[in-house]
Amino acid sequence: MGSSFSAADNNLINFRSRSVIMSFLLCSLWNDLEGVKLKNKYLQNTETAEFIGNPESGTDEWHALRKGAIGGSEVGTIAGLNPWESAYTLWHKKLGLIDDKIDANWSIRFGRAFERPILEMFAEDHLELEVMETGTFRHKEKQWQSANPDAVALNSTTGKYEIIEIKTARAGWDEVPQSYIAQVQWYMHVMGFDTARIVAVAGWSWYEQVIEYDQFFAEALEASAHRFYKALTDGVKPDWDGSQSTYETVRRTNPMLSDESVEIPGELAIRLKEANNSSKEATQQLNKAKSMVHDAIGSAKYATVDSKVVALKQSRNGSAPYLVIKG
Repeated sequence: MGSSFSAADNNLINFRSRSVIMSFLLCSLWNDLEGVKLKNKYLQNTETAEFIGNPESGTDEWHALRKGAIGGSEVGTIAGLNPWESAYTLWHKKLGLIDDKIDANWSIRFGRAFERPILEMFAEDHLELEVMETGTFRHKEKQWQSANPDAVALNSTTGKYEIIEIKTARAGWDEVPQSYIAQVQWYMHVMGFDTARIVAVAGWSWYEQVIEYDQFFAEALEASAHRFYKALTDGVKPDWDGSQSTYETVRRTNPMLSDESVEIPGELAIRLKEANNSSKEATQQLNKAKSMVHDAIGSAKYATVDSKVVALKQSRNGSAPYLVIKG
């Protein structure tokens, strides 16, 4: 997609990550100085999109804007690129059939708190960019398309605007997740930009990646998003899939328990039993393979094939290490 991935060396990474923490602490103390490094102004309109507001993330107004259109954080889910949420779940959220409000867990609170200091550090390192705050935009002609990037920047070298998207993650990245690439491709598509930058602190490492607009990919996202939007307006549920997200959504839409019986097709019962038996067998085979690999590498952290990591051991709270499979 016309992009290259880069990370600094370990010493610089550790230094930059600690600097992010320090920046966060300083920003907490200097609330009155917001906008010193970032331009305290908003981009109002673009050639293809119009500015419709800047509601705070997670508020009722923010959710209302999201329900009326398809946004960048949703297209990855619709295209099957989000491992944490299915199109089936998103469909129910958009129609208000299940709660769309995001719980303020540690990861989300971390991301929100660190977004501005990361953005300010990025702005300090890129003086060629006039980084400014932004809000929610809607396509002028296709009103069902929306975009709310974390920031935009005017590049003094090219004279063009760019998307800036900030991410945080507990674990480091081998590559930028495809759902994030889809997100910024959507933003560029809606707003008419050619370039986006993903800036992240992941696993205490600093990442920057430039993403160029990919018309073929963006149009494929638009086609998927339009089918999903039509399914919303027509009240047609997405197809079943095998994700945990879909199963949890079904559980949430049927929360009550009554002492009744419902007759189901015999074919469905057979499918359930066969899948359950296959799952048990697969779990046994997986545990066996993990045990063999764990034993083969002994006290080492990484298992490699041709110098490529295929599995690694991790530990939580001082417990015995467990095996994590890569790829």
